[in-house]
Amino acid sequence: MGKCSKCACRVIAGAEHLPPPNWKEKKQLGERLEQGYRLACQLWIEHDIELAQDDLPAPAAATAGTVAAATDSVGA
Repeated sequence: MGKCSKCACRVIAGAEHLPPPNWKEKKQLGERLEQGYRLACQLWIEHDIELAQDDLPAPAAATAGTVAAATDSVGA
């Protein structure tokens, strides 16, 4: 959808096969576009490319673990 930028990733190889960034990518990524970042949810992949996604910041990762643990205990 291009609203949250959680799928932001850096294009390592194959950028020449991707279309130009759309307005959602420009809005969400700003200067990171110049560093080779794209939103995976906005890409139509037709050729092999290589992407790298940054690790989540510690607070977000800790929160995600807490939510997963809560979900597991509810389902048990």
